[in-house]
Amino acid sequence: MSCYVNCPATYYSNSTYCLACDSTLCNTCLTTNSTCLSCHTGLYLQGSSCVGSCASGMIVNSSNVCVYCNSPCQTCLNSNTSYCTSCYASNFMYLGTCGMTCPTYFFADNTSESCKSCQSPCSTCISLSTCLTCSNSLNYL
Repeated sequence: MSCYVNCPATYYSNSTYCLACDSTLCNTCLTTNSTCLSCHTGLYLQGSSCVGSCASGMIVNSSNVCVYCNSPCQTCLNSNTSYCTSCYASNFMYLGTCGMTCPTYFFADNTSESCKSCQSPCSTCISLSTCLTCSNSLNYL
């Protein structure tokens, strides 16, 4: 037996002994054998657990840690937590963002939960066939 100030990699201290981390999951651990600080290749750190894939609404960052997509994204691009690929209910997708309303020249399509373009010459509309205001000084009928 040897004495250590700090336990070697793949071990944690229970205040008396250096005990092995769970060899199937953790590269390094803290306080218990399965409270992971880092994971083996192919696994990702989610909280203090090593998982094969991140939970819904999370992506893997460059440190192999599961991080949440920025709100109000329900899911996001694997390389960018701010670029939405889907939105939570009552939000509409527009160019990688989620919002409760759509910009000018677009309407909120409830079926696809996305912002769809108004048909020209509408500047505002509530559907493809219902224009609210016209663009370019045209009169509304």
